[in-house]
Amino acid sequence: MAAPYRLLRPTATCLQRFPSRPPLLLHCSLLPLASLGRATQSSYRPYPLAASLSQPFSSSAVCAHAASNANGDADDAIPARCPGCGARSQTVSPDRPGYYQPKLAKEAKKTTPPPSSVHSFDTGSGLPRMPEGAITMAEARQILRAMRKQGSKKVCRRCHHLKTRSTGGDPVYPDPATLLAPVKTSPSGLVLNLIDIMNIPGSFVSNLPTLVGPDKKIIVVANKLDLLQPHYFNDRHLVREWLIRELRQRNIKFDDVALISSARSQGIQELMEVVEEHRSPNEDIFVVGLTSVGKTQFVNALQQIAHPNTMGAVSGTTSLQPGTTVETVSVPLSQLEKCFEGAGSRLGPQTGLGGHIHDTPGLLKHGQAAHILNEQEMKMISMPKRVSPQLCPLNKGRSVFLGGLARIELVSRSVHQRDLKVLAYVSSKLRPHPCQTANVPRLLEGHLGRKLLSPPIGADRASRLGEMKQVLDIEHKFVFSKGGTVEDESAKAKGYLELSFAGLGYVTIESDVPNDAVRLIVYAVDGLQVDQRSPMPRPGM
Repeated sequence: MAAPYRLLRPTATCLQRFPSRPPLLLHCSLLPLASLGRATQSSYRPYPLAASLSQPFSSSAVCAHAASNANGDADDAIPARCPGCGARSQTVSPDRPGYYQPKLAKEAKKTTPPPSSVHSFDTGSGLPRMPEGAITMAEARQILRAMRKQGSKKVCRRCHHLKTRSTGGDPVYPDPATLLAPVKTSPSGLVLNLIDIMNIPGSFVSNLPTLVGPDKKIIVVANKLDLLQPHYFNDRHLVREWLIRELRQRNIKFDDVALISSARSQGIQELMEVVEEHRSPNEDIFVVGLTSVGKTQFVNALQQIAHPNTMGAVSGTTSLQPGTTVETVSVPLSQLEKCFEGAGSRLGPQTGLGGHIHDTPGLLKHGQAAHILNEQEMKMISMPKRVSPQLCPLNKGRSVFLGGLARIELVSRSVHQRDLKVLAYVSSKLRPHPCQTANVPRLLEGHLGRKLLSPPIGADRASRLGEMKQVLDIEHKFVFSKGGTVEDESAKAKGYLELSFAGLGYVTIESDVPNDAVRLIVYAVDGLQVDQRSPMPRPGM
């Protein structure tokens, strides 16, 4: 043999259980000694998978089992519902949710890998002979992949494409009254109404009590807190008070409010404490809200907290496409006991935790950007990480574009000393563009659908969305005292003006000139909701 080799100790992930299979002895693959640094020949010895697993196992059988898992577990039964989106399983229409490849077709595609050859050492090297049944590193990787698949649940073809290709066909929008009918007819239940902190008030559901039943308690849960600036997490009690004011101002029914980040599992323990305050013993929990607010991501976060060391424990499918979940997906609360630890929960050491948590399909609401954009355009407006504000100047006779979807125009202003500051809290790929209002027609003609004013992407998509129309006409006065601070409580935060663009983010307009009166006109494409709201609190406000 040209180079000495040594046997490697299996990694920690190899020590996971291997369900329904005989005990296994792994002698992991041979690597050149040069890649391992200095070592003595006396250290070349095989390491068992675990102390209790001492019997060798045929590598060809292991690899055949791994290949069977990699080819889709043809020997397992198709689930009644897809655990990713909740759709009823079917084998007829590949273009519809819940499609699984028929069992016979899967078995026809199965291939058995050739038996692994037994490796041996050169007798002149002085190294021991490879034990019978040892496997290579490539085969060990196959086993690990199979183990991950064993820990996860099989999802339908649409969910698989959403996870691997970010596309799953046309969005599915069930009728709200139909999909929430089980919630309404349930005699009891606690409702978690998830909303998007970057889409307030656009993600509010004003008729939610009608859909879920007037007697059910509703906890409004603002998700995606991680997208805000870091100081908001430390001052989230101020954000909570601001959110309560917005809910009351718009007559939204709620019993409590909580702030969380499902992506980072922040605030979930505090939410569980709030849930236990309002939840009756063994009462079910229903997670409801508009599309794309993070309902499935929230349920996945609970499962990840409850089972942090289990590979593939999280099964709910998440994607940029609205309407990913098509039917309710239920998880027993007994599997999430760890999430309720320290919350004064009603679970006992003998009785356990009763009831289920139900991830319901997203509600369709007109005005959301996700419902007028295609998959490629959705990637431009998505916000996977913390949003940093993009600054643009604004003065009389000037405008600011938000891609080709919206425009803010400053029509008049009582003072002309300094520019207004426009801070756009939107995706970094959606760049605001300031311009002279007189140049707007020329820009629309030459750049709409292109890099400067996109989304939309392409002239065809621009023509489909149509022209921007006036949606708001705002007259606002920025009130300050001589010292530059807000005069009194009634005038609090009037130095700021905030506009929310449903699904895009929000825009803050600031003035540092006292008694600055302005008139703004906001334009947007048809199907994009724009609202003026009270400004989110800032440090010192």
